[in-house]
Amino acid sequence: MSKIAGGLSRRNLLLSSSIVSASLLMAGMAAAAPTVAPSAVTVTQTGHATVRAVEFKNNDITMSGNVYYPKDFDASQTYPAIVVVHPGGGVKEQAAGLYAQKLAEQGFVTLAFDASHQGASGGMPRFLDDPMKRVVDFYSAVDYMTSLPYVDAQNIGALGVCAGSGITVKASMTDRRVKAIATVSAVDVGAATRKGWDGKLPESSIIETLDAVAKQRSAEAAGGAPMYVNYVPKLGDKSAPRDLQEAADYYLTKRGATRPRPTKC
Repeated sequence: MSKIAGGLSRRNLLLSSSIVSASLLMAGMAAAAPTVAPSAVTVTQTGHATVRAVEFKNNDITMSGNVYYPKDFDASQTYPAIVVVHPGGGVKEQAAGLYAQKLAEQGFVTLAFDASHQGASGGMPRFLDDPMKRVVDFYSAVDYMTSLPYVDAQNIGALGVCAGSGITVKASMTDRRVKAIATVSAVDVGAATRKGWDGKLPESSIIETLDAVAKQRSAEAAGGAPMYVNYVPKLGDKSAPRDLQEAADYYLTKRGATRPRPTKC
């Protein structure tokens, strides 16, 4: 039986996501509002939800995730579930974990997980953010959710945050197990790459980027060091787009800070 009346319809997921978005927006106006989800070493009680640290396989990579359970969870029952995909450069304890927690409080079993090569998930090189690999990460997360006896495999939805929204939409186009999707501050990663963050660059400028990428790949193949590119500007950079300034104010301050974790390979 489902704990959400009517199952996981597109309307139910969008409605629940809207409630969560509104509550987080209002919470963001208060100085004491939480901005990072609790880190689950094993099992942690948080608000009206319980969070458990889990691992699952993605081919030869071990993925790290947190599963959030609603209040009065009963393992003998089945629940609609939601996979939550974090922003580019983020980790599961940040925005994705907050949405996963709030949705669990609405009655869903939710999963927030670190992308491969990032956070506590395995994969080398570290900090790689490959959109197509992140799509496969999503598939493996859905695989894991279908393996849980208390998850209604016919009622699995997905929520993407920022760049995670583009990943969610792309993956859900072909994964028929996903019955509903919702996005928060959605970013079209492909368009942003081709036209720049503000969408004003001519698409011909991508040629210069592709040339630089080709040169860097050849350099790394010859033993050169990898190149790392920041997602957000330096804190206080007023020349950056406003939304990226706000991202820096979250990720580069205590608001978005998470506990250090060992690097998995």
